Amino acid sequence: MKNINKMMLMTSPMSSKDLQRLTESLSDIGQPSPRRSLPSRRNHITQKVRIGGRTLYISVHDHQAPAEIFLRVKGPDCTPETIALYDVIARLMSIALQYGASLEKVGDLLTGAQFAPCGPVSGHDRLKHCSSLPDLIGRHLLVEYCGRDELAHVPPVNVQPNNQGGSSCTESDRA
Repeated sequence: MKNINKMMLMTSPMSSKDLQRLTESLSDIGQPSPRRSLPSRRNHITQKVRIGGRTLYISVHDHQAPAEIFLRVKGPDCTPETIALYDVIARLMSIALQYGASLEKVGDLLTGAQFAPCGPVSGHDRLKHCSSLPDLIGRHLLVEYCGRDELAHVPPVNVQPNNQGGSSCTESDRA
């Protein structure tokens, strides 16, 4: 199920092939399960990146299985609607993770989206180019938390396990 969302977001309707790939990926994103409760106080790791005149802060729950993500977009041309949209995306991602969706599947759904702003990325050690902010978010999650080094533009310098001593994506997520 890698590289699921490689379609370009368009104003015209989706092709039946693209719709089928998207439907297949969503059909098994998470089986019905109880919502994971989070402690009232929790740590996050925040990554700041710049792309196309915008600054993006990606804050991920510092846990072996992250269940909360915050996104903040800033820039001279950022409208309140754009800021609100990324807040909604982060809330939906967090709820999906809390109900059992794998981080890898959530990341896969975001990678490959193509729209502005896009282009060179600064401020990230491993990612140097993206096709959109959602593409950057997906790549960040997959590279940093799921060990998907093939999506990085720069190889790891000093491989260290993430926050809790292991990868957040299990082998069953990769099946």
